[in-house]
Amino acid sequence: MTATSHTVTDNDDVTVVTVDYDAIDYADCVSDDPEKRARFQKAVFRDFTERGWAVIEKTPLNEMFPVINDCAVRAHNLSGDVKKALKPELLNQHGFQNVGADKMGWRDVFGFLREQPAGVPPNVHAFRQPDDVDFDAYLPGVTAVMDEAAEKTEEIAANVLRAISVGLGEDQSFFDACMEYSFIDIRLNRYPPVEPKERILKHPDFGLVSVVLSEEPGLQVKIDDDHYGAVTPGAGGIVIFAAKALEIATAGLIKTLHHRVYVADPAAARRSVNIFVGGGDFAPMPFFGDKSSNPYLRECPHYDGMTPLLIAIAEWERFSKHNIDSIVEFDQKIRKRIEGRMAVGG
Repeated sequence: MTATSHTVTDNDDVTVVTVDYDAIDYADCVSDDPEKRARFQKAVFRDFTERGWAVIEKTPLNEMFPVINDCAVRAHNLSGDVKKALKPELLNQHGFQNVGADKMGWRDVFGFLREQPAGVPPNVHAFRQPDDVDFDAYLPGVTAVMDEAAEKTEEIAANVLRAISVGLGEDQSFFDACMEYSFIDIRLNRYPPVEPKERILKHPDFGLVSVVLSEEPGLQVKIDDDHYGAVTPGAGGIVIFAAKALEIATAGLIKTLHHRVYVADPAAARRSVNIFVGGGDFAPMPFFGDKSSNPYLRECPHYDGMTPLLIAIAEWERFSKHNIDSIVEFDQKIRKRIEGRMAVGG
């Protein structure tokens, strides 16, 4: 490993090392050869249990990278006035979710949520407003590209979770029900060439898994309190890593990955695609092993019976130092809002 030392904006001295990893071939996952499928399963389970992340190459998302990147470039090149007009009233809706600096760092983000299939009620945290803007009027073809990217992400995430399920000694379908109509949030990020150099501060994600697709350096994963590792798979691979709901479901056997974005050159920009997979909101989260020995369920017993998406929202509330008990009231309010929209054909 090659080590270099950086002093970051929060005055922590962090040693950044180049991480050695073996990319996993997605072709093994979809092969007719049982030995290749077993090789994929074992490699995914090993990487997730040992460090909470894996690099997978030749996925369907990598095949789409040129068209996704084209959408990102066109989105980020829109005028400032258009970006402000497209900024949604609520977080986690379509539009420019952050323009400039937010509390997590510096970035220009175009967010896109996967539409629920026809006849399926929107989940509690991903529904479009009745007066949604026609984004294709500003970015022709973007809706079709993002919807296809969401479908391919769900496929990849489901196969990764099946590999983890087998490694846990469960049936491969262990997570299937709670992944149905999964919440998929795609964010096209551009980190502008500004100070601070640490563009996105150290943080975990809160769903089941997250995906990063980028051919530019900047993503760093936590190794320990003093070390972060630089991971850049390029356009041929994705980084997929564990988020908080998966840690809770596995009783801590798989740990949430803490990560950040750090660009050493203050004059450089970085572009990436981040995709959050929150799980569905129609089936409760399954828990591995004896529930009575799960430390997260002992601390938050009402998680038993909640869906992975609601657990992810609750964990975000905890991270944001909000009242975790409010999640139940939040769920009820959003569901009433959805029911009202469905009743009038919204």
